[in-house]
Amino acid sequence: MFHFLSRISLDLNAFHGIIPSEVGVLQSLEVLNAASNELEGSIPKEIGNLVVLEELNFGTLFFSI
Repeated sequence: MFHFLSRISLDLNAFHGIIPSEVGVLQSLEVLNAASNELEGSIPKEIGNLVVLEELNFGTLFFSI
């Protein structure tokens, strides 16, 4: 449904939870901004599928390794 999405800006929304592995299907994504939220867990390996990603901003997020 969102396969052709090129930009996502989710900053300053107080989101909780994890970044879902399904983010990897957004292969047209050029910008992902999720700064200043309260996400947890680790960055999913599927983020490596975002081959045209030019800007990735997690800002003040804290992830476990």
